[in-house]
Amino acid sequence: MEAAIDLLRNKTILVTGSSRGLGLEICRLASSNGYYVIGVARPSEDLDALALALSTSPGGGRVEACDLSDSAELDKLLFGLRDDVQCIVHNLGGTLGLQDALFSGRDFIRSISTNFIPALEINRALIPRMILSESGTVIHISSMASIVNQGSASYSVAKAMLSSYAANLGNKLSASGIKVFNLVPSKIVSEAVKSGFQTDVYTYEEVARLVMLMLSGALDLMSGSSFHLDRTEVGLVALSNPEH
Repeated sequence: MEAAIDLLRNKTILVTGSSRGLGLEICRLASSNGYYVIGVARPSEDLDALALALSTSPGGGRVEACDLSDSAELDKLLFGLRDDVQCIVHNLGGTLGLQDALFSGRDFIRSISTNFIPALEINRALIPRMILSESGTVIHISSMASIVNQGSASYSVAKAMLSSYAANLGNKLSASGIKVFNLVPSKIVSEAVKSGFQTDVYTYEEVARLVMLMLSGALDLMSGSSFHLDRTEVGLVALSNPEH
């Protein structure tokens, strides 16, 4: 694992939803292993804290305060991004408090504006640069909710869209040198609260280390795969890649 992570050094990674939870842990782990991190999230004290941490970390990095669900802010971010980004982790997501199974079209647009469209637009802007260099890794963080259809209906459908898109994109880019993965975790919590759950759950650090392994190149032969993480159902990581 450590040898694989060494391959990450001196590369640039863009992480969305970076100020808390899994996104924050990915930023911390990547930067501590020499990766230059660009953390993107809404303005907050948490994002300010990440900026300070990145400024003194081995890999360095910076934050971009941006509400990616706002198309104007997203366009402004992408227009101004001049970095040679080799890897992207699409971690942004959330239910937005939408729980009604009979959700409206307006509410669904709100959901996909957070859970799907930012990944779509960031990929459209950055993947062509990766194709020119014949190198790059893109990871989409979906949710087991997209499979078991529990919880917020609009969130489940939006994440199902993300999973389908990632699988299709991976197949289309299979000959380009770009590696595409879809990570479908169940419940993820901090280490501090893990003991409070009766069933097994994953910690932010555990999932972040799997993300780093994908980024390292060690799993390139599995590009186009979906990694399903649900200990309560399968007991281990299940891989699915129908066209390989």
